[in-house]
Amino acid sequence: ISFIIYPFMNVFVNNNNFKLSFAISGIYLSASSVLFGLLTEMERIPFEIFSITFQMLQAVAMSILFLASYAIMLRIFPKYRTVTLSVSEVFIGLGYMIGPPLG
Repeated sequence: ISFIIYPFMNVFVNNNNFKLSFAISGIYLSASSVLFGLLTEMERIPFEIFSITFQMLQAVAMSILFLASYAIMLRIFPKYRTVTLSVSEVFIGLGYMIGPPLG
């Protein structure tokens, strides 16, 4: 769902402050993660509906977060665009690989 939402969130992030969008998306992502964690107390049918809903909310928050973080990094390091994006992608990939075994 992120690839569908990403172009629309580009307009949202460009019209607002990058730092504000980054902070709001972090709070939004945290809230949807907490709500997803609270789903263990629900019945089967509402659980499936709410789990898909909260995963979609997390995807929207992550797309805003990634877009705002890239915009902030490129504003800080405009001359090193390729290095900045490649290093951030490497560490995002490492986080996805190392995070679940540690968690």
